[in-house]
Amino acid sequence: MLHFFRKIKNQLLTRNMFSRYLLYAIGEIILLVIGILLALEIDSKNNDKINRRLERTYLSAISSNLSEDIDELENRMHRDTMHLNAYTQLIQAFATDSIFLDQKKFKNVLYFSSIINYFNPQNTVFEEMKSSGKLNLIKPFNLRYDIMEYYNKSSKVVTSQEINNQYIMDIRGESIDAKLDMNSFIETGLPDQWNIEVNPFDYTFFEKGFADPEVQEFARHISLMKAAVYINLNWKKGLIEDARQVKAQIEAYLAKSKQ
Repeated sequence: MLHFFRKIKNQLLTRNMFSRYLLYAIGEIILLVIGILLALEIDSKNNDKINRRLERTYLSAISSNLSEDIDELENRMHRDTMHLNAYTQLIQAFATDSIFLDQKKFKNVLYFSSIINYFNPQNTVFEEMKSSGKLNLIKPFNLRYDIMEYYNKSSKVVTSQEINNQYIMDIRGESIDAKLDMNSFIETGLPDQWNIEVNPFDYTFFEKGFADPEVQEFARHISLMKAAVYINLNWKKGLIEDARQVKAQIEAYLAKSKQ
């Protein structure tokens, strides 16, 4: 084909048909431009196909991360509820004899009063996309924005959680750890080879009434701990709804893109 066009060009030049040669040259330029544009169009379509495959891969992975977050949030919200119940039962113990009737149950109350609850989000895929500048692969702006907002809120939840949990640990040291013999409580839950209980658990603190200043101070500390846990719980409630919504958006978009 190229040989054919060269032959025509040489013939035109040989016969001094400059005007026709000029038209031919213009036509040749037009054909060249069209060829370049077609090549660019093909290359653009190929790149778009590659980007759409990458988009689906990343969105599927983010959806999996969100599923893990939802499961983790449900678990941590359940634990927050158990903590709130345990703190409430600690205060109620001063008004009833329940702890003396069911000491095993009360030890469970103490257990849930002493542990700290942490939510750790699964954000590896999002962080990889952000650090590599690939967030723009997510074509719909609204979906990209909602994903970014979810992980921004998730980061705020973790920060708030760390502050509140540190606050709980500080207050717990002044209340539960200071007033109750945690040695005997912890040791009885360990296997025999590691059990070194100094004295049986002392329940006499709970024989005091609400009018006792020590009990009032203890109750004040417990209420502050409940408030911190309740804040953590509400953060998680909002985040899990966002996670479900964003996951549903991703799944709907992936289903539509397959059509």
